[in-house]
Amino acid sequence: MAELSKQHWSAARYAATAHFVPTFGAPVVELLDPKPGERILDLGCGDGVLSEKIAAAGAKVIAVDAAPDLLAAARARGLRIIGVGRKGDGIRLVESAMDGFAQTLRIEHGGKDFRVRLPLVGEFQVENALVAAGLAIATDGDPAAVFSALERLTGAKGRLELVGSSRGAPIFIDYAHKPDALAKALEALRPSVSGKLVVVFGAGGRTHGGSGKARGLGEGCARREDAIRHRHGTGQARRKRRDRVNRRRSDSMRAG
Repeated sequence: MAELSKQHWSAARYAATAHFVPTFGAPVVELLDPKPGERILDLGCGDGVLSEKIAAAGAKVIAVDAAPDLLAAARARGLRIIGVGRKGDGIRLVESAMDGFAQTLRIEHGGKDFRVRLPLVGEFQVENALVAAGLAIATDGDPAAVFSALERLTGAKGRLELVGSSRGAPIFIDYAHKPDALAKALEALRPSVSGKLVVVFGAGGRTHGGSGKARGLGEGCARREDAIRHRHGTGQARRKRRDRVNRRRSDSMRAG
């Protein structure tokens, strides 16, 4: 099964430089002891060397990877591949359009067209949903029921999660804590926004990179959005609380 990917992996280079992966994985397959009729999910199957061994034992393997060249190598081994995405040969995304803070999708599978309203924002959400649909169909799920179920997805907690609204404006939270991740979250939201997109972020404390990181996040936001608010991070808040406690202790000692 394939997922859209911006990375490029060469099957020849993988076989030459990463052959240790199936070698080290062989004892895991022995421990797994696959049986005929069992269904086994192989995430990051690469060129399918281990997937082939599992299939040879009679188990049904659902192999997942994002690299087209590696998946072509896996297909050459006789493994069943369901291509997913705009260029997918199993589940093809024909078109998509924004619908408020949802997306309408036209999907082609098995010679049939399916229309889905995905209640999530962001291209990555479409990719994830189609891969999930592929997994369900690969394990004998009814395609119509699977695509219908996508309309009831709620997404992962903290990942462009709609948590409420203020004065009619929806509020999303996202756990992005690096400039690139924050930029992708904002790019996912922008097509759904007709007015201002206000960003509130925090990056205080030594564990989050302090002011240097805040500067990087702020610069990334400034190139894209209409209003930015930086909140003090937990590190600064902890220092303030510690200073207050120390002052109280000092006052108590002088009073005693």
